[in-house]
Amino acid sequence: MQKNEVNEAFEILLEELEVVINLLNEGGGEAFKKGDYDKVKESIEKATQITEFREKIKSLQKEWTTLYSGIMAHPRKRKRHPKLSKGLRTPEDAFRRPILESLIELGGRVTIKKIYGI
Repeated sequence: MQKNEVNEAFEILLEELEVVINLLNEGGGEAFKKGDYDKVKESIEKATQITEFREKIKSLQKEWTTLYSGIMAHPRKRKRHPKLSKGLRTPEDAFRRPILESLIELGGRVTIKKIYGI
């Protein structure tokens, strides 16, 4: 069965929306502690809008799943590239340290857009 990359994109989008909602929740909580009720109200309004947007995305994801199952009845063949022989490819462990160092430099969190330079 072919990989459902569109569904994976939906999952990435939903994860990013959760990050934004959590940031708004944290910011709203801090504003509440400081007594900045205008900021609290603004955070609530934004979080509500993004939560509604997230629900639309979930609905689209369900719709896509239905459409995709119909497409998979007639899948197209993807061109497969042969795997490199052992010793010709970089071991996954070689990527671990540079990735972790990059995350540290970026404050422990990075978006997909930033990774790809978008």
